[in-house]
This record gives sequence, structure tokens and C-alpha cells, in this order.
Amino acid sequence: MKIFDNLAQRAIYYFIATTPKFASVKSDRATVKQQESAYNFIKGIYLQLFDNPAITGMKIQPDDYFSEWWNNKEKPQLKGKIRNYIKNINIMLEMIYKIVYFGNPDSDKLKVNRDDFEIKPSMIKKLVKFGIITNKDEDFYYFDLPKGTVKGLKLLALISTQYSDRSLDKVHNRSTTAFLLFSRGVFNPELPYTAEICRGLFKFEKPFNKLNDYFVENGFYRLDNREYKCGMHSDIISLDYIRFYGEPEGHVDGAWKIRNMSGISMEYQEASKNFMTIGVRIPFFREVLENTDKMSESLKQFLTCTNKCSYCGYCSRGKVPRFIRINDVDLCTLFTFGYCFADYNDDYWIADNIIELMEFIDELFEDRRVELCYLTSFSN
Repeated sequence: MKIFDNLAQRAIYYFIATTPKFASVKSDRATVKQQESAYNFIKGIYLQLFDNPAITGMKIQPDDYFSEWWNNKEKPQLKGKIRNYIKNINIMLEMIYKIVYFGNPDSDKLKVNRDDFEIKPSMIKKLVKFGIITNKDEDFYYFDLPKGTVKGLKLLALISTQYSDRSLDKVHNRSTTAFLLFSRGVFNPELPYTAEICRGLFKFEKPFNKLNDYFVENGFYRLDNREYKCGMHSDIISLDYIRFYGEPEGHVDGAWKIRNMSGISMEYQEASKNFMTIGVRIPFFREVLENTDKMSESLKQFLTCTNKCSYCGYCSRGKVPRFIRINDVDLCTLFTFGYCFADYNDDYWIADNIIELMEFIDELFEDRRVELCYLTSFSN
């Protein structure tokens, strides 16, 4: 478990942990060195904040977390406190994105028309802490940036813009994939950067690699950061591997929502003891449970480790609950696994069981499988 001196560091670590390694692209706009300078500038902001959260006026509060990610009733304000820190950092990064996106580069300077946006004096003071100096006249802002960063940052902003379906006047907003890519220094979004992030956050790398390799090698579609989730909050770093059994319906949602897809969904949970959770996608959940007589004992046991029926009556409106009993355990058939795995051992149990379940589902619903090579219209 990661140890923090205070709650602000926990929030800042979210940015550090979800920034992948530097990877350049070939471009006439910026050399590899210039791209790396831009990447180091952005990551350097997070490292500087982590060392001294008070540098931008953040309140220092004792660190805290949920020992069980789903049990947040005892600390109802905790997630809000962490997300307020994250929101304030995002607002500053959003301003840097605007400066770069709208700015006309000249050496280590950027010139921006004041009609494009307004920058408050309080923000100007914050940016100075990270080497961005602001001047202005009646018509323009003039920004001096750290040496060698402007061309790389400009390229990064342009690349980020290309990977958003939003209109050009909104891509710099922190509710888009474009902002996410910019704020993490991702020059090449085609690389499996979310898999790299997840791998670094899991305590045990070998089971993760086995699981990740299975989905890659067996043709599951990788979806990096479901865009409709992006926002000022921190629940935007996600990795999904999905396979459809029937035509897609709407956007790709969280694993606990019943849809016609198998696979997994991994998400960063900033307020949890363990940062990454795995959600298992099970299409036509009731049908799967009705075929448990065809399952191995290990797979039955895996299915009964969570999602037990609470007899809430939601599925039956007060009538007999529609649970299915497996090995003397009553399982809810309305909601699937959801984000239930947040604690892992250093063996392969979770990888092996998920892989066995995926293969069982594929064999059971083989006649319904739909192969897709695109998901653009379903990810927003």
C-alpha cells in the first residue's frame, strides 16, 4: 500500500501514477528531445506538487482511504475532499492546455489573443510556480514557458485534439479525452498506454500480464478511457477489453451494467487502499448462471465469491427474488460482478478464473458473437 503524508499527496499521486512512460512520435513540428522536454514539464508539475502541495495553496489534511472500495458510508466526505484537490489541479492544467492550444509559438513564448479566454490573477500566480510567466497588453497575452518546451507542448495539444470527437472549441476542456491525453503527456495514443498504467499500479505484475496477454491474443477490443466518463473528477483512467454477443447498444458502460458484452473493466479508484479494481463483464448473466451444470467446480466457486443476493426485492418488487442458487449460495441475477476485485494474491487465481469464465461464455454464446473492428460511436 502506498503511504502518503497527507490527503493532498494522495490526490496528486493520481496524476503521477496515471502518467505513462514517455513515448515520442515522428513529426516535423517537434523533435524527440522537444517532445520529451514537454513531457517532463507536465510530469514535473505533478512531482513538484507532490513534494510541496502547499505551493499552490492546497490545504494540508491527514491522509485517509477506504479499506474496502465499496464501503464508503463511514467516510461520506472523503471522496469529495480528494476530488476537490484533483479538480483544482485539473483547472490549472486546463489553463495550460488553453494557452498552448490557442497560442502562436515564438521560440519559448506563446502569444494568445485575449478574446480566446481570460486568465485570472490567481491563476497567473500559480503558473509562475511552474515556470510560466504571463504578461499582457490590451489585445494579447504573452507567456514565457520553460526553455525547449513550447514546440513539444504545441504538438501534444494538436495530437490530443485529433483523438477527441468533441468540437474544436471544446477539446481543451477537462471533460474530454483530448484534455486527458494532454495532461498525461501522451504523444502516441495508439500505444496501449492504459495497459501500461494499470500494469504499474497492480502489486503483482505476472497475473496482470497473463490476463492482459489473453485479451490481446484472443481478439478482444481494447478501449482506453471511456470518454463519457472523463471529467473534473478522477474516475477517468480506465482500461476495457470487450467482446460483443449481439450488436452494440449505446456507449460502453461500467462492468456492473448488464449489456451484451464479455471482458473486463479496470479502473483507478483514488480513495481506495488498492488503487486498481477489476470488473468482470458477463453478458446475459442469468443465462450464464442457468448453465452452471456445465461449469467446473473452480468456476462455480469463482462465481459465488461475490454478488450474493441481499433479498432486497428490487428484481421482483416484493415478490419471490429471482436469485439462482449455486453451491448453496444465492446469487443476484440482476447485477453482474461489477468492480468486486480490489485485492489480489501473488498467484494466478484471478487471471486463471477470469480466463476460464471468458472461454465458457464464448463457447456458450458462440452463435451470437459479433466481431467489430471499431467502436467509435459506442464510446462516448
